[in-house]
Amino acid sequence: MTKGKLTQQTMNPLIIQEPLTLDYDSVEFSLASPLSDYDLKDNESAAFQFCSKWTTLSLRSDQNITIKLNATTYNSITITAGRPFEMNNLCEIRNIFLTNSSGETASIKMIGVDKS
Repeated sequence: MTKGKLTQQTMNPLIIQEPLTLDYDSVEFSLASPLSDYDLKDNESAAFQFCSKWTTLSLRSDQNITIKLNATTYNSITITAGRPFEMNNLCEIRNIFLTNSSGETASIKMIGVDKS
C-alpha cells in the first residue's frame, strides 16, 4: 500500500451562454384609443424587418393595453402601463395584435429578437 498525499483539485464551473444574435427589430409608435386588434406586421414597417420571427420580446407602453400573439383568436395578455413586459424563448412570435381601450393614445416601444 502506497502512502500518498490527498490534494484538493479546483473545479472550474461550466458556463453555458446562449449564442448572441446580431439582428433585432425595434418598433416605436403611437396606438390610438379605442383601437382593437391593431395588426403590428401590416401597419408598422419596422416590425419583423430584420427578423422574420421573434423568440424574445421586450415591450413597454405608457397606457394599459392588451396584446395577442400570432392570431386574433388567442387569449389576450394584459400589458400594464409603465411596467416592462418581457418574453424570452417561450414561443415563436410572427405577429402581434394590440388593443388600446384606455381612452388615451398609448406610446408603444418594443424590441424583438430571434434567438433560435
